[in-house]
Amino acid sequence: MESRIRKEEIGEFLRQGEWRRLFDGGVLARGAKAARGKQVSQVRAEILETGDAEIVALVADKAGVNHEAIVAIWREGKTILCDAGCSCSVGVNCEHAAAALEYLAGKNEARLEVAFGETPHAEKMTQGQNLRLEDDQIDGEKSVPDESGVQFVIRIQSRPEGERLAWLPEVYASVRVLYGDHEVDLVPAGNAPPIVTPSGKIHRNRISEMEALKILYAIDLVPGAEQAPQSLRKLDSPTQEGTLWAPDRKKWPHANFYWQRFHHEAAPSLQRRGWQVEFAQQSVVKPLVFRTETWRAEIVDEGRGWFHLSAGFEIDGEKFELQPILAALVENRFLEVTEGMAEDQEFMIFLPDGRGLALPVGRFRKILIMLKQLTEFNFTGGPIKLGKVDAALLAEESRGLKWKRRRSSKNCLCAWGILKKSKRWRFPMACWRTCAITSCKAFTGCSFCVVSV
Repeated sequence: MESRIRKEEIGEFLRQGEWRRLFDGGVLARGAKAARGKQVSQVRAEILETGDAEIVALVADKAGVNHEAIVAIWREGKTILCDAGCSCSVGVNCEHAAAALEYLAGKNEARLEVAFGETPHAEKMTQGQNLRLEDDQIDGEKSVPDESGVQFVIRIQSRPEGERLAWLPEVYASVRVLYGDHEVDLVPAGNAPPIVTPSGKIHRNRISEMEALKILYAIDLVPGAEQAPQSLRKLDSPTQEGTLWAPDRKKWPHANFYWQRFHHEAAPSLQRRGWQVEFAQQSVVKPLVFRTETWRAEIVDEGRGWFHLSAGFEIDGEKFELQPILAALVENRFLEVTEGMAEDQEFMIFLPDGRGLALPVGRFRKILIMLKQLTEFNFTGGPIKLGKVDAALLAEESRGLKWKRRRSSKNCLCAWGILKKSKRWRFPMACWRTCAITSCKAFTGCSFCVVSV
């Protein structure tokens, strides 16, 4: 039995172009044109139990009819081979299968990773990137309509079902402007005509509408999602009238990441500016949000002067361990990005399964700063190991958290209980207080007035 083919081998096979021998010249030319014309969509790939790879893609013809192309790729000895089938009338080695392979063999190597369910370039969307507007006031103020009397409404919805609309983004937005009882489209060009009513014309507020356009561009929404690719102009148009907005793909290659951030960050920012934000049912995945009351933490005594940190929290009954979260924060330059941010603000990271997780800045900065001092961010996948002194300092620095111990309080875990016996440290008398962990005498000046002797 041949060994399982690897994704890297498939990528190399596609780039080298050996698969093109499967098709004649005319089929290849039509397939390449379809790939360039953005007629390929919903590409999925997986390694089967047999060790072979299967690639499935929808490819639209000029009439807008989608055909399902299926490509099998396998290894025989040192040679990689492929075969292609399709739901079209040709059935095998057709232009639709060629289009699917051309799509994956292009310069954008991330397409194959996405087909396998991975999230390449995710770091570009998490390293300090957010959708809050720069002058946003996070103060809990109620929404107030524009002083000019103009009201803006942004509606987020999913792509309608039907293969003739498969070219649309899976999620997109429409933006409408309300002038009293009259609703009109927000025109990106900014030169919208007046509203004609039986009682006369209503001139539109160009200043307010231009400001609204600036806001949309600031949160990385770009117009034109309603326009089908040139090769698919004969397809159905969206049912909504006017401009449709979608995330800038250069900044947000994975739209799911964008819309979760939009839900958690941009939507509240817009509402504080008086906008109405409406989400269609099941249009956007709501990100996870950390809740303080679910926090749990233990400093576990392993004996012989060593301890390890065991901590995590729950969201909707699902448990999350602290260590991989901390590792993700380090990857996302959390301390650098959040410097100067208010403690009650939130920072979003993305879990491996694509879900967003919003964390309070103040609490996690405190934990991460202390662990940086103690472990130099050495998160290896196992428990975070600490010596006696480090465990004591962490317990003292994190007094606002709910800490537990798995051993008798005879082996005190507070700074006083451990450090008072050490000849390496001395403390000013003003620092002593009562330790909340074991009710013994402790000090308050961990990071500032402990002096090595």
